[in-house]
Amino acid sequence: MLLTPQVAFAVPQMTEEEMEMAMEPMRLYNEVIDVDVKQVGRKINLTILVLGRTGEAAARELGNSFIRIVKNISQDIDPDSRIGTGMYHYTVRIVFPDEVDLAVGKKFAQQSSMYWLKVKDPNKHLKDFQGHEADPEEVGL
Repeated sequence: MLLTPQVAFAVPQMTEEEMEMAMEPMRLYNEVIDVDVKQVGRKINLTILVLGRTGEAAARELGNSFIRIVKNISQDIDPDSRIGTGMYHYTVRIVFPDEVDLAVGKKFAQQSSMYWLKVKDPNKHLKDFQGHEADPEEVGL
C-alpha cells in the first residue's frame, strides 16, 4: 500500500476590498449599528453590533446572512440552501452595544450549516441599557 502525502494548500486571504464589500450590505439592516470581518488563516471572525431591541432569532438570521455574503464575495465555495461546506471556519458574534453577546454561532469548513452556542441571558442588558446607542468604538469595532 502506497501512502500519498497530504498536500497543504494556501488558504486564500480575503482582501480589504472583499471585506468591505461583505460588510456594506450588512450595514443596511435596520438592527445593525456596525459590522467587522477579521481573518486569520482559515478562520473568519464576523462581528455584528446590533441595537438593543434586536431579538435572538433576528440575530441568528443576520449571522446566517453575513456568512452567505462572505461566501459569495470571498473565494470560498458559494452557499447553497443550507449555507454549505467551504474552505473556511466561521465564527459569528452578534453583540449588543454594552458588549453582551446576543448570539454566537460557528460553522466549520466541512459542515453545511451553522450551529449556535447557548448564550447566558442575552436580554440581561435591557435592564441597564434601555435605548442606549453605542459608538462602535466602545465595543472594539
